[in-house]
Amino acid sequence: MLVAMIPPPGTADIWIYELKVTGGSLLLVLGGLVICWRAKRSNGFDSSPRTNFISLW
Repeated sequence: MLVAMIPPPGTADIWIYELKVTGGSLLLVLGGLVICWRAKRSNGFDSSPRTNFISLW
């Protein structure tokens, strides 16, 4: 992830590049959290690790 934050040579505006990379990463993380939250609500997802592992397989 840290290497992705280094702009390629010839980048016109470094701050726009950084904003796009950071914003895109945050959107993906937030999207994953929303999907996880909705799955927990709809399936009655138990929080114990062993139960979650067995129920996924």
